[in-house]
Amino acid sequence: MIAAIAVYIAYQQWRTNRRKLDLDLYDRRLRIYQATVKYISAVLSNLHPTLEVILKFRRSTAEVDFLFGQDIKKYLDELFEHGLALRKWADQYRDYTQPQPPCYDHAKVVEGKHEESLWFAGQHDKALQRFKGYLNLTDRRSTWRL
Repeated sequence: MIAAIAVYIAYQQWRTNRRKLDLDLYDRRLRIYQATVKYISAVLSNLHPTLEVILKFRRSTAEVDFLFGQDIKKYLDELFEHGLALRKWADQYRDYTQPQPPCYDHAKVVEGKHEESLWFAGQHDKALQRFKGYLNLTDRRSTWRL
């Protein structure tokens, strides 16, 4: 009887520790999702992301390799690259009041900036869909654990 009680207590402790681990994993994943949404919002706020904003995003999501599958890692790399591309186009952009450097192609710059802006405009919903499998507490079957 004592052995059965000891086994039951050990099992309950194991379940409690497992739940704690799940909660810790969820919290760390949620922080990366929140950093991603914050980054997307910061980029969309003026469509000229600073290098500080881009690098802060990279730093705040550095744990992605340890907490998510390769799908999220690739997505965050894509966000980073598009942020750099938008910054490049925004830096090159000149309006009619500014002197234009030699070989400046206004149509190309405007098109590049426009494409990157449109890409970022659709990322709030895409980020939610990509992270949902990792953060959905009601369905923990497939991607809850790596």
